[in-house]
Amino acid sequence: MKSRKILILLVFAAVVAAFYFLDLGKYLTLESLKANRGWLMDLRAAHAFLFAAVFVLIYVFQTAFSLPGRPSCLLPRERSSGSSRGRCFVVSGATGGAILAFLVSRTLLRDWVVKKFGERMGGIDRGCAKTASPTFSSCGWSGVPVLPGHLACGVTGLPLRTYALGTLIVSSRGAWSS
Repeated sequence: MKSRKILILLVFAAVVAAFYFLDLGKYLTLESLKANRGWLMDLRAAHAFLFAAVFVLIYVFQTAFSLPGRPSCLLPRERSSGSSRGRCFVVSGATGGAILAFLVSRTLLRDWVVKKFGERMGGIDRGCAKTASPTFSSCGWSGVPVLPGHLACGVTGLPLRTYALGTLIVSSRGAWSS
């Protein structure tokens, strides 16, 4: 079990280090996206499925690893014109990345946090269990956006199913309201 945690930690560190070492953030700035808009639109027209898949993967990794940049800027035309497809890409990437961050946090940090904070963590877990509902009533997901970030949610006793559904709803609400 310990070797699995070390491997996950090494992969996490390698992705973050590669992002900064290769200066990949410069490609996700609004200025860079505006400068390459024509090329990106041509690429999307020529390879729609591949373009969408890469966009969702970038969004998943950016969210999961809390990397700077805003990949949703890749689809400004589709989002502003009301495209359901573009919004689904945004929601898929945001939700997938949040779930990945939650799982990494739960795997790497949960045991340490419980050991470090002991009974205080037990109170937080009981609070999450009390508000988490399999029927997903408003009480079931109300605590999800209140906690500070995907990593914080992963160290609580909040069930993955409740977190995932809550994140999907919150992401969807944001994508459909913009």
